[in-house]
Amino acid sequence: MMFEEVYTLFGLYPERDELFMTFRKYNAKKDDLLKYSDIVDIFAPRDERYKDILVRRKSFNTGRCF
Repeated sequence: MMFEEVYTLFGLYPERDELFMTFRKYNAKKDDLLKYSDIVDIFAPRDERYKDILVRRKSFNTGRCF
């Protein structure tokens, strides 16, 4: 999946330069690859309490695999 597609899943439609700047900022290893942990850093709440609630919640996608 492309980086831009991840944003559209959240209903966000940034400009190309915004995508580029975000990618550069959160590409922790500077290897031009975003890891899951990088994506979590972008989209997860900054407050650790709220982040913990999201991480611990049960999946709503418990049906069949897509």
